[in-house]
Amino acid sequence: MVYTESEHRVCPKCGSTNLERDEKHGELVCRDCGTVVDYLIDYGPEWRAFNADQRAQRERTGAPISERHPHKLGDTIIDDRDTHGRRLVDWRFRRLKRWDRWISNDPVSRNIRSAVELIERVCSQANIPRSIVDEAIRIYRKAVEKDLVRGRSIENTAAAALFMACKKRKHPRTIKEIAKLFGITPKDINRTHRVLLRHLNERMPAPDPKQYLSRFATELGVSEDVEMLAREILEKAEKKGLTVSRNPAGLAGAALYLAGLLKAKEYIEEYREKMKEAESEEEKEKLERELNEKLRTCRRTQPEVAKISGVTEVTIRNRYKELAEELGLEVPDPTKIDVPA
Repeated sequence: MVYTESEHRVCPKCGSTNLERDEKHGELVCRDCGTVVDYLIDYGPEWRAFNADQRAQRERTGAPISERHPHKLGDTIIDDRDTHGRRLVDWRFRRLKRWDRWISNDPVSRNIRSAVELIERVCSQANIPRSIVDEAIRIYRKAVEKDLVRGRSIENTAAAALFMACKKRKHPRTIKEIAKLFGITPKDINRTHRVLLRHLNERMPAPDPKQYLSRFATELGVSEDVEMLAREILEKAEKKGLTVSRNPAGLAGAALYLAGLLKAKEYIEEYREKMKEAESEEEKEKLERELNEKLRTCRRTQPEVAKISGVTEVTIRNRYKELAEELGLEVPDPTKIDVPA
C-alpha cells in the first residue's frame, strides 16, 4: 500500500511522500530512499470477537495492577472451561466460585478493602489528589504485610498512612487536619505514625514550611504580595537554621502573619505620603478607601492565622517575634494597625 500526499506523512531523510506499508516486516518505508519512517505495531488482541459474550470468553487479561484492590489485581471473570477447553460440570464450577469467594473475603482482604474505602472517601471530601490516595493505600498495604495493623484500628493506621503519603508527595497536611477528617485525635495518629516510620523504612523528606504557604494564604484570603514576602522570610530563616526542629505549619503561619504586618506598615507609609499631597477631601477619602482595601488583603489576626495553621496563638506569637528578631525586621505594633471591617 502506498501513502498519498493527502495523508501528510513525509520521509524525514528526503522529504518524499512516496511511502509504502511493508506488512510482512511491519514497517512504513520510503520508496525513494529506503528509509524506515515508522514501525507498524498492532497492540490489539490476536483474536476477533463479534459480540460481548465472545469478548468476555476470549479475553485472557483483566484490569491493570491497582493498589486499591486487596490482591493488587482487578476483578476477572471465571471461565466455565478448564485448561484444555473442556466445559466444567456444574458442581465443579460452583465449588470454584465458592473458593473464589473465600479467597476474596479472607480477613486481610476485608481489612484492606475497608481501609481503601475509608481513605478514598476521606480524600474525596478533602479534595486530596489521586496520586496521594494511591500512595496512602500502598503504605497501608505495606503495614498490613508487616503485621503492623494488628491491635490498631483501621482509622488510626489509615490516617497515619495518609499523613505519611501527604508528606512524601510534598502536599503536606497538619496532623490536626488529618485527625479531623478521620474523626480521631492527633495523639492517635502520632502514635501509629511513629510505629510505621520505625518499621516500614519509608524515606520521608524533611518538613518544608514553604509547602504550606499557598494553601494557608488561600484560606486566609491574603494577597500574592503577602505570600511572596512570607516565602522570602522563610527562605532567609532556612539559611540561618531557624526552621530546624520547628513545627512547619506553625512557621508558615507565623511567616504569613509577619508578612501581613510588614505589608500593612508599607501600605500605611505609602498612603500617608499620598494623602499629604492630596488636594481635596474627596481625593483623601478615595485614598483612604484604597488603603483600607489593601489592608484587608494583608492583615490577619493571630487567632485567624492560628486556626488555619492548626497551632495555638502562643505559637504564632512566639514564632513571628523570633523570625523578626533573628532576621532584623522592624515590625510595627499589631495593636496600632486597625483591620478594616
